Amino acid sequence: MSEANLEGADLTHADLVGVKLPGADLTGAELGGADLAYADLTDADLTAANLSTARGLSVRQLIKAHITHDTTLPEELADDPQVKDRVDECEAAEAETGPE
Repeated sequence: MSEANLEGADLTHADLVGVKLPGADLTGAELGGADLAYADLTDADLTAANLSTARGLSVRQLIKAHITHDTTLPEELADDPQVKDRVDECEAAEAETGPE
């Protein structure tokens, strides 16, 4: 599903274990309760996506994705310094070039 357009998709409780989503547009997607263990989120746009109760999500996955302050993350991941740095990087890039 490379570069798939899943903008606004309701993927609540979806089993996305190991799914390859590089470059996917997940802007505004609902991923509450979805299992994202081992999913490839490289360059996936997670702007305004709800991942607050997603399972299997890791710092390693998030620092490869496009995330902003509008991305709702599980609390334990939102507070991670690497994730915070990635949010700042993505928002700085948007400020320079406009949204992806």
